[in-house]
Amino acid sequence: MLSSELSLTLFAVGLAMVVAGVVLMILASIKMAVEGVSEGGGLILLGPIPIVWGTKKTLKAMIILTAVVILIIAFMWAYCFMGG
Repeated sequence: MLSSELSLTLFAVGLAMVVAGVVLMILASIKMAVEGVSEGGGLILLGPIPIVWGTKKTLKAMIILTAVVILIIAFMWAYCFMGG
């Protein structure tokens, strides 16, 4: 088991990353609204099958990369905690 200090540190780092991500998303949205630029995209995971859409090829590529990372993490979790 992890020590309580390490657990607290990992929790604090994770929380800081989430807060930083939210702040960056808000700032990017404000910048795009001021410049009048609108881009969008999305990802729906139906089991292991990703459905991706977006307004730019680079945006689609980033979403596909995110889907691959999510699937790898899910398979690793299943392997580690479900009998690996």
